[in-house]
Amino acid sequence: MADKYTSLNETESKILHVIAVHQPAYGTKIKELTGLPSGTIYTALSKMKAKGLVVATHEDGESREHRGGGGPARVFYELPVDILDYFPAFRFLLKGN
Repeated sequence: MADKYTSLNETESKILHVIAVHQPAYGTKIKELTGLPSGTIYTALSKMKAKGLVVATHEDGESREHRGGGGPARVFYELPVDILDYFPAFRFLLKGN
């Protein structure tokens, strides 16, 4: 369980911190808050999803219509449940806790 969290690089750490504070967070928001280039963000998020470091859900049609319906559906990223076992301090960062 913990192995995936022991070898985080700086980019992954920044992204996880932003998601912990702002989850669910979408790519553009993560880009704004980390200051990292979009190519770096989306490549890292893809790899992080494959490793189980983040959970991704696609925006539904109702949410998309609510924000004006422009552009492609957003992908929202959240922390996996087991991250709280490995990083208990994230509980204090999570919105609403």
